[in-house]
Amino acid sequence: MREIDLELLSQFKLNVLKYKTGTAAPLKSKSRKNIMNALHAFFSWMRKHGVIKEMPIFPEIVDANKTRRRALTRDVQEYGLKNIPQQHSDPIRFMMKTGLRPGELVAILVKSVDIERRVVWVERARSGSRYVERTKNKEVLPVPLNDAALEIAKRHTKGKFPNDFLFINQNTGKPYTQWFLWDTWKRYSETGVTIYEATRHSYCSQIVPLTDKLTAQRLMRHKDGRSTDNYYHAYSDVLMDVVQKIDNIVDLKDVKKHKQ
Repeated sequence: MREIDLELLSQFKLNVLKYKTGTAAPLKSKSRKNIMNALHAFFSWMRKHGVIKEMPIFPEIVDANKTRRRALTRDVQEYGLKNIPQQHSDPIRFMMKTGLRPGELVAILVKSVDIERRVVWVERARSGSRYVERTKNKEVLPVPLNDAALEIAKRHTKGKFPNDFLFINQNTGKPYTQWFLWDTWKRYSETGVTIYEATRHSYCSQIVPLTDKLTAQRLMRHKDGRSTDNYYHAYSDVLMDVVQKIDNIVDLKDVKKHKQ
């Protein structure tokens, strides 16, 4: 560990982190970046405990696979929802109104919903094929329910026990999976965006203009405000309204001069 330097780390990045293990498929730059971040965290732990005296310089990985995300207006969201089979629209609409991640949505239990206080406590998530008693940011935070989300919550908690899942797939009689919702939105919505863009990205883009940055960050449940920035996509009509106002600005000096 003490002998590892920038040259060795660069060789590791170029040669080892090139393909998926045991395949000829290239490893995505995001996966490479995650592995290097984990390695960096390990070196930090080693330095903190005195195993190494200083941190080696790490090579930078540019996320070449990063795609440009989009957000939907409420009208386009409604258009997409109308195309979804009715029995599957409620969980998707619930994500649109709360900003929940698909993995969090499918793991919600009835006991996590507080109808009186109008909140849902995000306490767990589905990761892969199993449920974990934690969320992405490792905090248990309440998510406020507006009127539309509250109405959905009331319908799906009725007649259920506390440990029942909030949303049940009527086709299978089992809890939803995030993959089923992803595929359903992709297959039927006709919007050309992923369910994550249609829900969480769109939720952020709709709330940011309505409040201050800290409130938006809290509603998104982000620890770092830069994450909220990445989810906000200004709609073209909003941008057009702003630049259009340039020609509508009245110079108060000219007004005063005209009156005189």
